[in-house]
Amino acid sequence: MPTNDKQNIENLKKQRWFNSIDFGDFEVIGREGEYFKYPNISLYSSMYLLNTIDFRGMRCLEIGPGSGLISIGLAKLGADYVAAVDGHDVPTCRAAIEVSGQKVDYFTFGLEGIKNRSRWINSFDFVFSAGLMYHLINPFLLVEIAKMVLKEKGLFLLQSMIVKNDNRAGMYLNTRININGDKTTFFVPSVEAMRGLMNLGLFSRLGECICQQEPGFYAILGQSVTRTSDLNNLKSHEAKYLGFFQDQPNYPYGGYDYAAFTRKTLESGINSVLEKQVNTEFYTLDLNEQEPPIFPYQPRPRSIST
Repeated sequence: MPTNDKQNIENLKKQRWFNSIDFGDFEVIGREGEYFKYPNISLYSSMYLLNTIDFRGMRCLEIGPGSGLISIGLAKLGADYVAAVDGHDVPTCRAAIEVSGQKVDYFTFGLEGIKNRSRWINSFDFVFSAGLMYHLINPFLLVEIAKMVLKEKGLFLLQSMIVKNDNRAGMYLNTRININGDKTTFFVPSVEAMRGLMNLGLFSRLGECICQQEPGFYAILGQSVTRTSDLNNLKSHEAKYLGFFQDQPNYPYGGYDYAAFTRKTLESGINSVLEKQVNTEFYTLDLNEQEPPIFPYQPRPRSIST
């Protein structure tokens, strides 16, 4: 698509873009301009962590690319191969890839399509996903698929909208408490829930970031490991819980025997009910009654390689 064609440029500018992108000859303004003061600010926390990685020679996968800003950036930063996967065709993403002139393979077969693409198993050095997890009925599926396609010690950068004022590991149902009014947003996690999901997926935490100008978005960078003993920053309860898995992967991407673990926990749960009465405590939560905390951690830029 020739960018020196004024008609083509005007047509592109009229499209509804998810990301704001500067193509050199012209710029397009993303939909974030409708909601936020700065273009692409929801990606700032991810960009901070992206700047710590040398992508030269890497095989990279973006799941949920929006208008293609990050995928194009990975290609520009020297990635050997970049694939972008969405659940449906996004014309602005196709246009952005074409106009940029970068080599990005664009697919529209969604998460299940990734699972069925056998040659992708253990083949990527880096997986990136931002703004997708909270639109999934099964949020852990995204972590599981990232684990499946990554090489040993591969990197996974996951970003999500978060519930800002709760230090528990909770995932909140948007339809019940109306976190952002978007009917396609289902579960919104806390920071602790994000950390827990990464640990469950066998990702050791390398860094995390919240942008102070827009603290509703959190990014975490993890490295794929094969044993629970390789995980860092575990709480005592979490270490005990993960110990049930006993480091015995039963599928090709280094995870756990989920079926056996589920049976084990169900059996122990049934036995405990038979032995004694279980009291269930109910509580109410007002998300507006506290100010968002200032998170104490400040990730430091560093060079990370696989």
